[in-house]
Amino acid sequence: MTKFPEYVARRELKIKPGARYRRDDILDSQRRLYESGYFSTLTLSRDEKSPDRLRPDFILRVTERKTRYATVQAGAAQSLYKDLLWDFSASYGQRNVFGSRQFL
Repeated sequence: MTKFPEYVARRELKIKPGARYRRDDILDSQRRLYESGYFSTLTLSRDEKSPDRLRPDFILRVTERKTRYATVQAGAAQSLYKDLLWDFSASYGQRNVFGSRQFL
């Protein structure tokens, strides 16, 4: 990982070393990683070299999003007073401004 520290991904994982494999923990970990907003794609797979299939090791591969972003949106809508309204918006931002959303 180059844009965000490794602990950013580790803290979102519900899977703990030595713990028993639970499907719900895998799904919850994937959901939390996506919701963090730092990663665009991820793959969480079981390590085939792991000796215990009930307590397997996992390999996490992520694709990080860019730290800075800009968006432009346009759309049409209806209101009570006009038949058609055009709406335009633009935004610019930076992810992880204060060090992975943690305040001390």
